[in-house]
Amino acid sequence: MTRTRRLTAEEAAERLGLRISRVTELARNGDLGRKVAGRWMFSEAEVRRVMREREDRATAITQRKRMERDHRRLQGLPPKRPKPRQQTRATNAPPRSRRPRGVSREDMGVSFLLDNILAQERAVEVQYRLPFRAPHHTEMVLHTCTRCTQPLLLLIFGDHATDTEGLLAYGRLMDVAIRQHGVPAYVVSQPVGTGDDAQSLLCRVWPDTGEVITMTPNHWEAFVLALSQSHGCAGAAPR
Repeated sequence: MTRTRRLTAEEAAERLGLRISRVTELARNGDLGRKVAGRWMFSEAEVRRVMREREDRATAITQRKRMERDHRRLQGLPPKRPKPRQQTRATNAPPRSRRPRGVSREDMGVSFLLDNILAQERAVEVQYRLPFRAPHHTEMVLHTCTRCTQPLLLLIFGDHATDTEGLLAYGRLMDVAIRQHGVPAYVVSQPVGTGDDAQSLLCRVWPDTGEVITMTPNHWEAFVLALSQSHGCAGAAPR
């Protein structure tokens, strides 16, 4: 069950350029990460997804500023100049009330982008009846038969699946990719525990639904070997 390694909160914070407390806050809010054996762990795919989202926001802000400059230029207006910094008032001066600042166009643009992203996530969740937040990326690995090296099974990593319904939901979500490969597809949940004793839930989701079993890294090779032994190796679909 080879896949990208998982990161600690410290490693994820370093890659994202955030404080560790901010990363764990995002994890507690369900935005990324999963608690394993009492520790927050993060997949590299999740970290890359957050980095892409931050880049998208920065790009949206840059494009918004460019559009505003172009609009002012077409109207014959000079470019906006940054507001001068206010002088620090004397410590004995009476406090001045501040009027609330309005929402800038840049803030509106970023808010609009985030609303679109959330709307797309909700649409996916409704369409595929997901019992979890729609993932931005799902890893898959195509395993081959140990005898004929032909495609044997498609393994889907269901990072958000915690029970049978979650595993089956990944089958619905990845239906197009599953049918494109045309081999039996299995969904595996994140492991609970560490090392060779870590346990995951495994379920066949295509072409039919199988029973949910517990899988460990030590048992996986034997599982693939058993499927290879029953593989027709002449074009017959493995079970």
